Amino acid sequence: MDQIKIGKFISEQRKVHKLTQSELSEKLGITDRAISKWERGICLPDAGLMLDLCKILEISVNELLTGEKIPMENNTEIMEKNLIEMAALNERTNKMLIHTEYVLIALMVFTIVAGCLISSYLVTENWIRSILLGISFLIVLLVAPFCWRIERKTGYYQCSKCGHKYVPGYKASVWAPHMGLTKYMKCPECGKKSWQKKHVASEACSAVIRLAKEELGLEELYICTDKKNIPSICLAEKMGFILYAADVDGMNLYRKIL
Repeated sequence: MDQIKIGKFISEQRKVHKLTQSELSEKLGITDRAISKWERGICLPDAGLMLDLCKILEISVNELLTGEKIPMENNTEIMEKNLIEMAALNERTNKMLIHTEYVLIALMVFTIVAGCLISSYLVTENWIRSILLGISFLIVLLVAPFCWRIERKTGYYQCSKCGHKYVPGYKASVWAPHMGLTKYMKCPECGKKSWQKKHVASEACSAVIRLAKEELGLEELYICTDKKNIPSICLAEKMGFILYAADVDGMNLYRKIL
């Protein structure tokens, strides 16, 4: 998926409709800096904004993801390719953001510990101790909001008791016991506490399925997974795909009616 090409296409279609970046951003409810990043090929529009963007620019999602107008006879083939690439891109982006969050959290912990140790054992002047501790907590205050934004943006948690999907609030995200991508939290739906795993790939697949159904008008989707790739098989089944053909050259074919 060529982000530079897509960015140029967005810019061209915006100008065709005689819209400035500011006017387009106002219609979408975002900042004009986001529009600028799209048009420079730095990033792609979020899946949740693609439908509204396409309506404003009077293009299809398929054309948006391809970065050009598509002849009707090539529409289906290119559409399938775009859906697959978009799902993969969303998953990679979310995982990269989560890794960034872990690095920032590690930085905060290191800063606090280092500040406390240095001020306690290596510094004798009280004013220097105050400055070191102040710098440590200032770094935490600056980094924490970024971690919170990443936590809110990437994926969701699912209650192991009732299956409810949700994005936890600030207090739950920060203070809940952690084990990797799993947190021990209280479900807002059933009120029970349990270890709840964060789902990242599921969110990307859900966005693709929604686009395929609402914008592209598809009636069914097919996906292929390696027959030995258990996580991919579990994800396919969780998203409502049913086994259509098993062990075709080592691959399983799954089908979902939209």
